Amino acid sequence: MANTWAASAAERVKVDYDSWGCYDSWRNRVYVARKQLFLAYDIKSNAWSPIQGEGQPGDLGSCAHGAITYDPVGDAVLILLKAEPGIWVYSPAANAWSRAAPPPEVRWRNMNVNAFHDPLLNAHFYHLAGDSYDNGLILVYRYRHPPNRGSKEQ
Repeated sequence: MANTWAASAAERVKVDYDSWGCYDSWRNRVYVARKQLFLAYDIKSNAWSPIQGEGQPGDLGSCAHGAITYDPVGDAVLILLKAEPGIWVYSPAANAWSRAAPPPEVRWRNMNVNAFHDPLLNAHFYHLAGDSYDNGLILVYRYRHPPNRGSKEQ
């Protein structure tokens, strides 16, 4: 099937309004998060699995409360959270969470956030803007993973 949409035959999971996700290119899976929910959809096996990593934040927010991206260089999922402010990192290899950075030193908590990871620059770009306002800004963050954590980069 090319250039068409197709419904997955995977078991349905309760993914609510405002859930957000990103694609893990190493494992060929999609992560979906919202509040306390964190799931992985494995494309090859066409199956969902819940994830509860060590140190997971109590509130993973939603698409209205930050942004989620995958970093293939660091093999990590990054979430910019408003609820537990700052950038949180999920390591799929270790099934563990850590805090990577404090919240940005700008007024961003009342703004919507859109994000993407640029593989050529190895940087995460965050666009912050208020609804219908012309005062948005762009932040750039480069995740530097700790040495010896099992990254494919080593």
